[in-house]
Amino acid sequence: MRIINGFLKNKKISSKTRARPTMSKVRESIFQILDCMEGKSILDLFAGTGMLSFEAISRGASSALMVDIDKRAVIDTINNAKRLGVEDRVMCYSNKAEIAIRILSKKGSTFDFIFIDPPYFYKNYESLLKEIEQSNLLSPEGTLVIEKHKSVDILLSAFVCEKEKRFGSTSVMFLKKI
Repeated sequence: MRIINGFLKNKKISSKTRARPTMSKVRESIFQILDCMEGKSILDLFAGTGMLSFEAISRGASSALMVDIDKRAVIDTINNAKRLGVEDRVMCYSNKAEIAIRILSKKGSTFDFIFIDPPYFYKNYESLLKEIEQSNLLSPEGTLVIEKHKSVDILLSAFVCEKEKRFGSTSVMFLKKI
């Protein structure tokens, strides 16, 4: 797995876990749509390999907070951050996404972009989105990026889908607050 663009271009990310990293063509499309990462803050839920966050950092994001329930994935991500020399811009936690949202909300944290890339047939999108809505973690002009299987439907209440792209069986949604 390689970073596609930015100051870390072509640097490898290693992982000993069974995490499903976002394909490079999907990542490239995501970052073309999001456009400017310069100075932005990232929350990466279900971070896995951290590939989306490392790509954002490479393209100018100021910070990335990565959360994954798999402790081995978090250890790999920390080691990758050190190897890439970006450990000062990255924080990694092992926790459930819903719990992390509550903790970050109590701290008053906000993020310009929130990436959600759970296992393909994750069932709790609506409750996760409700947690995010109630937490105010997404900055007023922020974007929520959800990668999911194309067959999974998500009911939106407090968010509007500004764009959806499909890549084979993968669908990526770009959401904004209503």
